Amino acid sequence: MKIRVLYNYLLHIIGIRKMLPGDILRSKPVQECYEPMVKLISCDGLFLSEDTMLCRCSVAKKLKKIAVKLSENGLGLYIYELYRSPEQQQMRLQETYNCVGDKFSNKKELEKYVRRCTAGVGGGHQTGGAVDLTLCDSNGTPLDMGSPYPIKCPEMVTSYALSPIISKRRRLLCNVMHKEGFANYPGEWWHFSYGDPLWAAYRHKRYALYGSIKSPSIEEDFEM
Repeated sequence: MKIRVLYNYLLHIIGIRKMLPGDILRSKPVQECYEPMVKLISCDGLFLSEDTMLCRCSVAKKLKKIAVKLSENGLGLYIYELYRSPEQQQMRLQETYNCVGDKFSNKKELEKYVRRCTAGVGGGHQTGGAVDLTLCDSNGTPLDMGSPYPIKCPEMVTSYALSPIISKRRRLLCNVMHKEGFANYPGEWWHFSYGDPLWAAYRHKRYALYGSIKSPSIEEDFEM
């Protein structure tokens, strides 16, 4: 492993650097546990942006548990996105290229920018372990978290200095998700993972539990 990567990893361990080097994320092996994909069903405190949203069974259980706890205090979780197929992810990559391609004369700089803004095919959303979400009120209306989803801007960084109320909401979201075993991606306040390589890296696990799924088969509708 390159000295630069090890140095940045050390900075992360001691708390100076929030983001892990990409090489660390990519180095995590996957020991697929073959946990089934399920259709997430809304419940008290859990609101979905689409009628059909898929994720791994453990992810569904954890999200519902968090939502129920939040609902006791008049809050909830609003789910923006869960599983995303490789085809959908490739389309997003292409959209990013189309939007910014004419702004870069250097191909390497374009590739670097696109990788920073849009995950490649095979990322967390293709495993069924990643989720984009936010806090919401008891009616399912998303709260102001300091930057709109999924707009790319400096304020989307989880630790970005914002107003006390926004910072408190972000800490609350991170805390309730972390207690259930999720890992936040520091570059996006809304992105959390369980079981995928990003989760393995940020939770300091030896390997990931979930690999990419090309054509998920739904075993059952998941209900608590």
